Amino acid sequence: MPVRQLKYAIACCRWIFDKLQDPEDHLICDGLEPVKNDHGQITDYKRNYCKWTYNQGTPLSLCAILYYITRDEWYKEQAEKLADAATDRNRELFDRTPELESARFYHDSVYFYQLLAEGFADFILYFEGRSPEPLIQRVKDESLRNMYYVYTYLHDPNDDLYFQTYELFRIDKPHYDQYLELTQGKGARNYEPGGGEREKIDGVPIEERKLTKSLIACGAAARIFFQAARLNPRFQANRKQ
Repeated sequence: MPVRQLKYAIACCRWIFDKLQDPEDHLICDGLEPVKNDHGQITDYKRNYCKWTYNQGTPLSLCAILYYITRDEWYKEQAEKLADAATDRNRELFDRTPELESARFYHDSVYFYQLLAEGFADFILYFEGRSPEPLIQRVKDESLRNMYYVYTYLHDPNDDLYFQTYELFRIDKPHYDQYLELTQGKGARNYEPGGGEREKIDGVPIEERKLTKSLIACGAAARIFFQAARLNPRFQANRKQ
């Protein structure tokens, strides 16, 4: 990599962890928002503490690549903290409403998670044999677990396409029944059909609209399988969660 581009990549990485990482849980926030005075002038910026899977995935890949190029242990340390946070089901990245930790998944969409799937794969590629084995195994397990989740719950066998949301309670009644089974009803959310999986028709209640699929969701699902296959080349499609 040319020196100029490398320096720029390093500066961007340092900025992300300095400005966007929440020191409380080590997750990366979604961005900065302007702070304005009474005259509407921007006086400062503050963190937007919303956190998504892609906010974690791209910095994971960035740290892995920069570690490979520079061998600077700082990137390894940041990647390990971030990988630990992104696989901890008691942290904000997960829907922590279900009481069972095994039923907690990312409150996100497949087109966001695809970048964390890539981050997990890059983390293992560059840090296996260097990072603590329990953390390596957790990353592998979470990658495989999400691959099964997407295939088992978001795949529609009627057309072989994929829904976009991880939140089963937002799709339809059959998916809500699966959600109740997954959570064993302990801390389960109510059925709340979302517009993201339905036709966009003004004046028609969401639950009465036809279910739809999107190109971005199906492309993301394919990319999730591609990235997860870097860690798990084969899996049994009928395996239970």
